[in-house]
Amino acid sequence: MGVDRTTVEDRLIVIIRCIGDMKRLRELPFEEYKRDSLMQAAAERVLQLAIQAVLNITSHIVAHNRWGEVQQYTDSISILQQRDILPEELAKSLIDFTRMRNLIVHQYLKINVQVIYDTLEVAIRDLERFTQIMKDLLDTN
Repeated sequence: MGVDRTTVEDRLIVIIRCIGDMKRLRELPFEEYKRDSLMQAAAERVLQLAIQAVLNITSHIVAHNRWGEVQQYTDSISILQQRDILPEELAKSLIDFTRMRNLIVHQYLKINVQVIYDTLEVAIRDLERFTQIMKDLLDTN
């Protein structure tokens, strides 16, 4: 399996930076977060960036290896899961994050502050796992 190392590494740097920002945001008590629209906007943006970087990495891997055509953003995640690169439960979570990204980008009037805040904790865990899998993948190539 091949990948362009720089393409993946550059996007992993974005994800790692976003994880750090998410950890800082989760240090805020929810009541303080709820009152601070700037922190809410920051949370939405780091989620959006991290998810977009995941989608760019997974799409790159699928395209670089000619593993199929990606019709929707989530297709590349599903293909990597089918090829046993991503565990099923992580793939499902990343697909859920993709839906969250779409909500943030396209249906921003429907954003629930509590849902975004709660998502940060799960996103930290799953993005750290995704990052490690991608680093391991780079080490084997």
